[in-house]
Amino acid sequence: MTDQTYELEIAFIGAEADRLLQKEYLTAWLVGKGFDTFVEGIVDHLDLFPDEYEDWQSQGPADTAPVLLHSFDKRVLEQLSFDVECAFASHVRCTLRSQSTQSWQEGWKESFASFACGSFQITPPWETVTDPTHALIIDPGLAFGTGQHATTQLCLLEIETLAGKHLPGERGACLDVGCGSGILSIAAAKLGFDRVEACDIDSNAVTATTHNAELNGVSIHVKLGSIHSYADEPKAFACIVANILFPVLQQILPELLACLAPKGTLLLSGIITEQVEPLVTQATALGLALTGRQTQGDWEVLVFS
Repeated sequence: MTDQTYELEIAFIGAEADRLLQKEYLTAWLVGKGFDTFVEGIVDHLDLFPDEYEDWQSQGPADTAPVLLHSFDKRVLEQLSFDVECAFASHVRCTLRSQSTQSWQEGWKESFASFACGSFQITPPWETVTDPTHALIIDPGLAFGTGQHATTQLCLLEIETLAGKHLPGERGACLDVGCGSGILSIAAAKLGFDRVEACDIDSNAVTATTHNAELNGVSIHVKLGSIHSYADEPKAFACIVANILFPVLQQILPELLACLAPKGTLLLSGIITEQVEPLVTQATALGLALTGRQTQGDWEVLVFS
């Protein structure tokens, strides 16, 4: 991680009704461009976490507060600022600022404390680890996920259940698509999958997952990209987990299936209850069978084989 963290603030200008509409357009545009770890509102030391975005998205934007994006790479946000101002013309005002990464991180330390999920204890690096075998040491950086979101926990429990069904050496390879901060891929490595791969379209996620794998002493190969990066590895993975947005799942489901080994397991999450039926219908048409489903609040994980 670098010494500086950059923040792009996108503020909305004009009449109230127009600002609300433009915010809806902008958030959809950002997700379509792969920027799904933004936060809403003027924040002091980040009072809304990137991993809370999906909760916010399910409710819709409540007001016209600015949208904030963060990156270690200034050039990424400079280009995004240019693209946003071109796409939304006189409706937005972009401001790019920087602060020390250490100061930025201090802002969310108070909201991230160690907690249990299954046999694991998810722990930030500033807390003492008493049992390294069952600890997932996670420094989110600028990536999606401290593990507090329901979808992450549901996936973690399913990965642990799946690993328990196979003896060591027979668990095959695992692929984490949309790895965020690397929680799920690191858990898979600690659970004894033979090989673990991870990918994300966000460079911040690649940085965070690589860093967290080192913190946990596990080996994970991390790629910048999505499932398309594995087109040359057909039927390679015994387990594929994709905890990402519903529209993206719909788009990449055929590619996920192409990489799934015979008798492999596909875990899909990042979806709410009302999105389950269309996703199951699509997966069934592709030849997958729904073999499990778990719910936490309005959030779901679907298990296919």
